[in-house]
Amino acid sequence: MISPLTHERALRALPTARRLIAPLTRARLLRALEELHATGTLTPALEASLRASNLAALRAAPTAGRPYGRVPLEHGARGEVMLATWQPGVRCAPHDHGGTQGRVLVLAGRFEERRFALDGPALGVPSEVRRWQAGESIEVARDVVHDMESADAVGLTLHLYPGDAGPARLYDAEARCTYLARGGAWLPPDDVVQREPWTRP
Repeated sequence: MISPLTHERALRALPTARRLIAPLTRARLLRALEELHATGTLTPALEASLRASNLAALRAAPTAGRPYGRVPLEHGARGEVMLATWQPGVRCAPHDHGGTQGRVLVLAGRFEERRFALDGPALGVPSEVRRWQAGESIEVARDVVHDMESADAVGLTLHLYPGDAGPARLYDAEARCTYLARGGAWLPPDDVVQREPWTRP
């Protein structure tokens, strides 16, 4: 069995991924982070140019049991860009994005996204279900808690989060706790910063 790619190992692989990206594509990714930071959205022209970039060549297959394989393309003061290759039928953990807003571009496949309300510190039931397909983009606001699942064998998404995000919150309904963690949105988390149990009322 392949060992899980931890957040630290993923970041060590970042320089290699950057070398594989065409300079024009990297410039577009950085411009997209700046545009998202300044306006909260992407112009149609910039989004179309990102979709036209050959990012699929960089995809990494998910490790068994993980919802997706993640390839960080940018990580620094400007923000984070990550390419996710999804395993069909495996839902990621409900999570937020560490206090940053962002955008997810669906490059290939169809996805179901569930958004959750919180019940105090605990995860509530899904409050909204959305379906997305290639060519669409998902706005992720600062306060959104969501999960996703690919409906297709080929699911590919590009995630852009501008600015300096803190650790994400991953909600574990079975263990009745929230993890502050870095890395992918799966349980158990790769890099736990803190574990917060859900206290009973």
